[in-house]
Amino acid sequence: MFPSSIFSFETLCLDFRMMRDGLRTLLCTLAVVVGAELVSRYLTSSADGVWEYWSEDAFFSFSEFHKLESKGMRQEVVVCGDSTGYHDIDINELANLTGRVGKTWNLSSPGNFPLAFRVSTLPLLRRTAESDPQERTIVISFIPAGLVPDFETPSEKSIISAAACADRDPIVEIRRMFSLLRLRLCLKYLIAPIGSPTEILNHRGGEVLIGKKREIKTVRSDGEPVSSLLNPARTGVLRDLLSLLNQAKWHAVIVIPPSNETELRRLNTVAYRSFLSDLRKDFDFTLLDFFESGIFKDDDFFDANHLNESGATKLTRELAKALQAN
Repeated sequence: MFPSSIFSFETLCLDFRMMRDGLRTLLCTLAVVVGAELVSRYLTSSADGVWEYWSEDAFFSFSEFHKLESKGMRQEVVVCGDSTGYHDIDINELANLTGRVGKTWNLSSPGNFPLAFRVSTLPLLRRTAESDPQERTIVISFIPAGLVPDFETPSEKSIISAAACADRDPIVEIRRMFSLLRLRLCLKYLIAPIGSPTEILNHRGGEVLIGKKREIKTVRSDGEPVSSLLNPARTGVLRDLLSLLNQAKWHAVIVIPPSNETELRRLNTVAYRSFLSDLRKDFDFTLLDFFESGIFKDDDFFDANHLNESGATKLTRELAKALQAN
């Protein structure tokens, strides 16, 4: 028998049961979500913060630098740039040779070419200059190919898209609040245990520079300077960096890294040198040109762009001499 009125007792009971079942479903769903969030927080606790960076060593390098600076432990010599600064400079040897043990840091990272550097390293240096403007030396190492038009690599793109490089991105902020939303990003760190900071920072792996490379011509038929062959967006990063360092009265050292004979035939640094010559008109910096210095032999390289351990020792000693001379 159907109720004759929507206000009958049977109808009200049915409505109440539907509300009760709906509330029960909502509470169960909420409990599952809260449980999943708690489990995610537990699972991601060992990878807390790492997910925001493009690699584990980048996380340790950048986050530890920030912690040291926050504690007033000023790093007097800071190396930054791409994989040439990461592989070619032995940061521990440099600290020993210059007498700055505990005051020397390497912020270089493979793939951290100028466009990535603009969003990863430049903001960190700017914040550091604002909070502690005391004198420092900043060593900059970029492979010349990274300034050429049409140069792009997956590693540079991964840095640009990293959460740590996002400036107030609402999606990133939401992920920082809820572990469940960043669980997928943390999986690669959860599957492979994270090494200690010392192991990471002393890592000398063999990652080879990949991506499109284009030979730089040395002559232009239209009479324009060869430096115009470089990508203005990329060279502009160097200008912004030197402007920051000069304003902070920090000593800037630009390193043109060495390459072996095979690479010498493919890459030409005339445009880069011309650009740096133009920079001297506006900025103060020390230039260390190792590209064709004659110091390095083929057996000092482990690939076309990077030095092996013995080669890195050579370059580090030359860098230490230059720093001590200034």
